[in-house]
Amino acid sequence: MTEEKKFSHYDAINWNKVIDPIDKATWEKLTEQFWLDTRVPISNDLKDWRTLSSVEHKLYDHVFWRTYDA
Repeated sequence: MTEEKKFSHYDAINWNKVIDPIDKATWEKLTEQFWLDTRVPISNDLKDWRTLSSVEHKLYDHVFWRTYDA
């Protein structure tokens, strides 16, 4: 059997239950490169959020959660 026939499909990785150590290391390396709400206590910023104007709220909303559609 050729190498191409042996590896004709891939199984998806369930990132919620990472078993393989290489997959786990990959997940950790990837998530180090972007912000995760599980690692940053955003509740600490609630007091500051309440002092922002509606324009500032909208700006944050567009920057972090949505694409801007003028």
